[in-house]
Amino acid sequence: MYKKIIFFLIVCLALTVCMPVFANPEEENADSLNEEILSIVTEKDSEETEQFLVTITRPDGDEITHRKSYVICGVANEGKIPENLVVVLLVYNENTEEYELLENIDGESSWAVGSFGMFTKEVMLKEGANKIKIVVYDNSADKWQAGENLQINTFTVTVLKEGIRQKILNGTLKISEFFQGILPGLAN
Repeated sequence: MYKKIIFFLIVCLALTVCMPVFANPEEENADSLNEEILSIVTEKDSEETEQFLVTITRPDGDEITHRKSYVICGVANEGKIPENLVVVLLVYNENTEEYELLENIDGESSWAVGSFGMFTKEVMLKEGANKIKIVVYDNSADKWQAGENLQINTFTVTVLKEGIRQKILNGTLKISEFFQGILPGLAN
């Protein structure tokens, strides 16, 4: 009897491990984003919405980190069909004053959430403030309206300069140096 139970548990564990967890294999990429979605998501002044399609679990608000490698995660909200949800990542370009598509380490800037209802994507960020816009939309809709079938959330993830990180570790950082590292234009 115990052998049958253990065999059943091993089979269940093996099936669970083999399940696609993080994203739909039929991923949607930036090339398939239509012009309407692109024009909405790249707007500089698009209004932020509640997290009604997907709950973004990371970033959890604005964050400061010392690593350029950063993981963005989220979970489809209850009652939503995760296979219909597409996530788009953008980052604000200070030079052009526009949001641009941000590719993850797999070269994707958009993807379907997938049947498991979770996503985890790693991106590489630049030193300093990175204004990230995470847009989620329901791909089954014909027209998109923020707050109805289009979710827009913005976060700032600041990557500290390596010198500041070393000073923090050594305990020799002055508070003014810390803020100058975050805000390069800050005067003494």
